[in-house]
Formats: sequence, structure tokens, C-alpha cells
Amino acid sequence: MKYFWKILMDVYKFARGIIALIVLMFIGIVIWSMYQVGKVMEETRHAPAGLAETASARIVPPARVAAPTVPVVASAPTMAAGSKPAPIQTKSPVSIAVKHIGRGSTNYDVSLVVMLKNYGEKAIKATKGAVIVYNVFGDELTHLNIENAKTILPSKAVQEAGEWQIMGKHEPLNAINGNGADTSKLTFAFSPKVILFADGSKFERNRLLTLLHWQPCGADCLTSFN
Repeated sequence: MKYFWKILMDVYKFARGIIALIVLMFIGIVIWSMYQVGKVMEETRHAPAGLAETASARIVPPARVAAPTVPVVASAPTMAAGSKPAPIQTKSPVSIAVKHIGRGSTNYDVSLVVMLKNYGEKAIKATKGAVIVYNVFGDELTHLNIENAKTILPSKAVQEAGEWQIMGKHEPLNAINGNGADTSKLTFAFSPKVILFADGSKFERNRLLTLLHWQPCGADCLTSFN
């Protein structure tokens, strides 16, 4: 009887170990799923919101980047459906001036107020791109995607303001809205993706060119505008 009881206890201990292993695996799967969901939310969330202006961060326009090797096409009026595609301009006419960057509504958000200026000769009806933020060493901290559908007349500027979640990115969070943040040491560049003009033409950055490293603009090209 004692021998049978010993076998029974060994089987019980083995079963208890298997159950504990299954529970640990389930917990691991739940934690991994939560991480993946948080990662997706970080990459897709962009919730613009009006912000009160605070102390201005360092204002820097984008670095100049070599244009893609496509032929320059003169401006043309809007084309009817079924006709040839709208001509593509080879040089972006948009520059930026960051008026404010800092802590958002939570510890995982950053707030941004930026002016988009049209220094070209054609009116812009929509702009899509990213504001890239660099630290004092010129290393990229993060990029904040922007979609602006406001009309920008030549030599005029419009304001884009909002909050961007960069949860999990400790270095930019500390540099931008951390307790020891010094935003005066940050620099910025604008990486345009698509710019639509009022005359039907557009600027569209070549996919290969977007892989190039955008250098921040230094103090020698510091500008501001109303």
C-alpha cells in the first residue's frame, strides 16, 4: 500500500509541474500579445489636438537634399480623368519652423506646433510627410508623421499642431518631455512624402530617396517666419 501511495504522489507532483508550465506559457503569450498591440498603436496613432503655445524650441528649416533623377516638367493645369498623370515636381517647396515641442497629455506623448511654409511659386493644397527630430549630436530621435490639407499660398505658412504617441521610445521621451529635457538642443528636418499643388501637379519623393539619412539643419540656417 505504501508503494502504491508513493507512485500516486509522484504522478500528482508530475501533473502539478505540467500544469504550472502550461500556466507560465499562457502568461508569456498574453504578455507578448500586449507588447505587439502596444507596438501597433505606437506606429499608427496620430491624434491632432489644439495646444496653447509655450516657450519656443529651436527653429530650424530642413536640410537640402539632392533631387531624384527624374526630368523636370513645367507646371500644368489640372488634367481630366483618363488623361496623362499629373506632372511631378522634382524639388520640395516646403520648409518648417518648429514653434513648440514638449510633453503631451500623458508621459508617452509629445506635443508639437510647427509652421509649414511654401517658398515655391505654386499654391499647395495638401502636404504629407514627417518632422524628424535630432538630438544635439545629430542622431535621429524620432519622426512625427504629418498630413495637412490646408491650402498654403506662395510665401505663406500654415500651422499644424497635435500630439504623437512614442510609447516605448525612452531616449526621445526623455529628451523631449523628460524631467531633464532641454529642447533648445534639438534640431529638426522635414521629410516630405507627397505634396499636391492647386494646379494639379505634385511633388512625390522617390522610395529609394526616402532611405537616405536626413541631416538636421545647423545654426547657420536658423530661420523663423510669421
